[in-house]
Amino acid sequence: NAEYGGLMSFKRVSLFLTSSFLKQQEYQKLIDSGEGPTFEPHITLSHFEIKSNIEDITNKLKEIALHIVPFTVQFNGLKEGTTFFRSVYLEAKKTSELLQLKKLSDEAFPNIDKEEFYPHLSLYYGDAPARHKHFDMISKALNESHLIYPVQYIDVILMEDYMKVENWT
Repeated sequence: NAEYGGLMSFKRVSLFLTSSFLKQQEYQKLIDSGEGPTFEPHITLSHFEIKSNIEDITNKLKEIALHIVPFTVQFNGLKEGTTFFRSVYLEAKKTSELLQLKKLSDEAFPNIDKEEFYPHLSLYYGDAPARHKHFDMISKALNESHLIYPVQYIDVILMEDYMKVENWT
């Protein structure tokens, strides 16, 4: 379908906040140390369904990008969650910069998440009891440098099936 600019196979888009290559590598080591799926370290800003043409999406993303100034996210510490996508993660502090970026994103793209915005950086995706093992393992490897995340980019991730982490592009 030409209206969607070739994006018909993708049903969902996520906006991920990411850092410099070197900082990403620090977190990637923690993620890769587990037995769960491999994914790029990120803080999810929003998820939305593709309902408009590629030019409209691109223009809205450019508008959001104009407001991006690198900023630092600080984490409250390591947490163990109860869901697959929030298994072991670093809970982010809701700063004014982060909340403003979220507001811009939600104004441009209606968010399909019904949950309250809960910024975090996942380090393991999985279910119990593996979650407990990975929480203990990651908590031992965590250091002070992992509690500061300088945001420098917004990555646009296209998803045909968001449950298949290995297919996120």
